[in-house]
Amino acid sequence: MTFFDHANWALGELIYFFIATISTTLFLLKLAIFSFADINSDSDISSDSDDGGFTFFSLQSLLAFFMGFGWIGLAGRTEWQCGSICSFMLAFAAGSSCLFLSVLLMFVVKKLNYTPKRDLSELIGESVSSYVQIAPHATGRILVNFCGKSTIIPAINDSDDHIKAFETVTIVDVKRDTIYVRRNI
Repeated sequence: MTFFDHANWALGELIYFFIATISTTLFLLKLAIFSFADINSDSDISSDSDDGGFTFFSLQSLLAFFMGFGWIGLAGRTEWQCGSICSFMLAFAAGSSCLFLSVLLMFVVKKLNYTPKRDLSELIGESVSSYVQIAPHATGRILVNFCGKSTIIPAINDSDDHIKAFETVTIVDVKRDTIYVRRNI
């Protein structure tokens, strides 16, 4: 009996086949919807975290489990000629592996999307470089290491001195997300 010999399938093969096809169809449907629509794809069954975190039993991880379970169970019964218990154990192991792989991949993807929040007032006293020439009491741009990456952000010269481009300046104040700098003397 092979995979393509549908007429001779027993109830076990049919159950594995329906689990595999339904879960694969739902997974592909979910993938298509969330790929082409601008919808938040975090459809977790239970969410205990307040920070938009990741839960273990999400719709995606459960679909991954049932896809692996169904296809390997079906392969065990039809292609590998395994018995019911052996096929079930192989299917459960494969489904669990797919679930854990899905959870691991989603965890890594969520870490890539993480944007740390840093209060601009933490930059007070830091020496940074001006990116352009800044006239006295005028707005210019500074190059600052912010949230682990170099960023060019606007700043106001808080002194009566001209600041040359690429000159070292000190952040002296932050008011309502506006940064004030002075030339280092």
